[in-house]
Amino acid sequence: MKYFMKNYQYFLFDLDGTIIDSSQGIGNGVRYAFKKLSIDKKYIEATIKNIGMPLQHFISSVYQFDEKTKIKAVKFYRQYYKKKGIFENKVYKGIRKILEKLKSENKTICLATSKPLIFAKKILKYENLDQYFDIIIGSRLNNTLFEKSEIIACVLKKLKNPSKDQVVMIGDRDYDIFGAKINSIDCIGVTYGFGSRKELVKAGATYIVEEAKEIEIFSCGSSSKKSEEPRK
Repeated sequence: MKYFMKNYQYFLFDLDGTIIDSSQGIGNGVRYAFKKLSIDKKYIEATIKNIGMPLQHFISSVYQFDEKTKIKAVKFYRQYYKKKGIFENKVYKGIRKILEKLKSENKTICLATSKPLIFAKKILKYENLDQYFDIIIGSRLNNTLFEKSEIIACVLKKLKNPSKDQVVMIGDRDYDIFGAKINSIDCIGVTYGFGSRKELVKAGATYIVEEAKEIEIFSCGSSSKKSEEPRK
């Protein structure tokens, strides 16, 4: 069966697990932080499986940290990340081409990430991807503005609140999907990142794609054969 894909004008991208594979840098940062806190190695690896969540949720996903310990964990993590981890990434296959195509079609490209804004900007510049983005929104180092719904709302405000049927969020985790739904915009779940197809289906993604290059069909309003995953 063929489904009609909307011709979106505003594309909001997540960063980790959507544009870049940041597992090495994040994993090394968590290992560094938890070693500082004398946490058993087996629990560290379990936590790393949850990459893609906002850091505050990510750090607490396996452990019942009190607030003081959580603050220490984030502090130690960032000690490593800002020096080394920030550069330990790989841009996903097809991402550069899709960003180039969207830009050539005069689409508005935005970054909506729970990663601190200062880190997100450095990563995009280091990978020579900053040239494609019209708006970049990330969390603050004081641990505020990290919920994806708040970040998306901030992007929409920067865009001067465009018609929501012209906006789509692209991400790999249920946090991205939930954030989009709270803001009443469509969402494309990508399975090549840190989340699973099952997670994206359960969260209620409008569309699901397996490769970055498939995002192209959402910029031209063309019809395309797709799988049975959730869509309008």
